[in-house]
Amino acid sequence: MGKYNIAGIKLEFNYCFPDFFDERIKKYEISDDECVNARMNVRVSDCLENIKGTLKRKIKHHEIYDVNGKNVVTTKNIQLIYNDDYSDVEIVLNSALGERLPEIEYIYTGMNFCALAVKRGIFPLHASAIEYNQEAILFSAPSGTGKSTHVNLWKGIFPEIKIINDDKPLVMYENNEFYVSGSPWSGKSILNDNVKVPLKAIVFLRQSPENYVKELEDHEKFIELVRNTYHPDLEEDVMNLLDMFELLIKEKIITSLYCNISEEAVWTIYKRIFGEEK
Repeated sequence: MGKYNIAGIKLEFNYCFPDFFDERIKKYEISDDECVNARMNVRVSDCLENIKGTLKRKIKHHEIYDVNGKNVVTTKNIQLIYNDDYSDVEIVLNSALGERLPEIEYIYTGMNFCALAVKRGIFPLHASAIEYNQEAILFSAPSGTGKSTHVNLWKGIFPEIKIINDDKPLVMYENNEFYVSGSPWSGKSILNDNVKVPLKAIVFLRQSPENYVKELEDHEKFIELVRNTYHPDLEEDVMNLLDMFELLIKEKIITSLYCNISEEAVWTIYKRIFGEEK
C-alpha cells in the first residue's frame, strides 16, 4: 500500500492483505514523492466482470483478450488486466476464494512482478541467496531438498552472512557485472533483504550421503538455469533470457554440490568457490 524500490523497479503497489505483506515489503518503501515506473493494484470482488474483447492468443489453458489496448485473462476466480510490458497490472480476486485470498494475492503478485522484472532484464532464480564478504552465493534446489538447511549451516559457521532472499532472488546484469537483489517475494519464508551485491556463484544442490562437487557441462548449466527460473510467454523474452544465461555461464561459477547435512558440506563448496578453506 505505497511505493517501493525493488531491484531498481520503482513500483506503486496496492495490496489487500497487509498482515501477509507488511513485514516482507517494509524495507523497500520509498517516499510518496518519488516517481514510479510501474504499478500493480489488487482488489477483491464478489463477482468478476465478464469482459469481452478480441482474442489475442492462447497460452496453455488460458485465452488472452485485447480489451482497449490491455491484455485480459480471466479464470474462474482470478482476472488479470495488464499492458504488454507489465508496467500497469490489475489483479482482481473473487471473494469466493475465502481464506486462500492472502496466499493467492501473494502468489499472483509475485508472478506478475517476475514478468515485469524479465521485461527489465532481471530474472528470478528459485534459490536461497546469501551475502558473504559483500558477494552473493545462490543455492538452488527443488523445493524440500534442503536450500534453507544448507544456508543455516553457513550461518552456523559464518554468523555475519545475510540472507538476500530465501526463495526467489533477482539476478541482473549492469555495467558489465552480474548482481543479485532481494525482493519481498521470498516463498513461505519472510527472509529477504533490500540489498544489491555482485554475484559470486550459483550452486545447484543435490542430496547425497557424501559431500562432493560435480562440475556441470555448459548445456547442463543451461538446463538448471531454465528449470529454476520464471518462464516468460513471449519468444522475444525467452531469447533475451537465454542470452543472459549464456553470458552468465561464461562469466560466473555455476556448479553442483552433492551434500549431506554437515559442516563438511559447507567447506566442500567453500573450497570450490574460493579456492581454499578459510
